[in-house]
Amino acid sequence: MTVFAKFMSMQLPLFDLYNELAALPSPRMRFAQRVQSISGLSFNSVMAMLSDSAHYATPSIDIQKKIAEAFNSSVDELFPSIKNKSGSLAYRYNLESRKQEELNQLVQVLSSATYRSERTVKQWMKIRRIPHSINRHKIAVALGVPIQKLFPSE
Repeated sequence: MTVFAKFMSMQLPLFDLYNELAALPSPRMRFAQRVQSISGLSFNSVMAMLSDSAHYATPSIDIQKKIAEAFNSSVDELFPSIKNKSGSLAYRYNLESRKQEELNQLVQVLSSATYRSERTVKQWMKIRRIPHSINRHKIAVALGVPIQKLFPSE
C-alpha cells in the first residue's frame, strides 16, 4: 500500500489530489510537531532545540524525560552535550526528509506508469498541461480511479 493510498479513496481530480498532497507537512515538520505536542513547548522553542545553530536550547529535565519516554530513548541519548551526536534528537530530526514524501511518491508512480519525466507529471498535476488520452488512461489504471474522476473535463 502506498503512502498516498488513503487519498485515492477520495477519488479526487488529479489537480485536487496534487493540492491535497502538497499541503501535507514534510517528515521534518511532522517530527517537529510531534516534539512540540509531547513537550508543550512553543514551535520556535522546538525549532531552536532541533536546529543546527550553536545556540542550543535545552529544555528542562522534566520535558527532556517526557520526550525521551515518547521516543523510547534515554535522556542522555537524546540530549547529549554535543547536539548533533548520533542518536540525539537534533540528529534524528536532520535525518528526516525536507521533501513532501506522499506527493513525491505519487509523482514517481505516475512517471513510471506513463514513461514520462517527473517534471511532466508535475505539470499535468498543476494543470499546466493535460496528458494525452493514452496517458490519462494509464494514470487512471495506475491509481485505480475512474478516468472521469481524475479528469472531470473528459
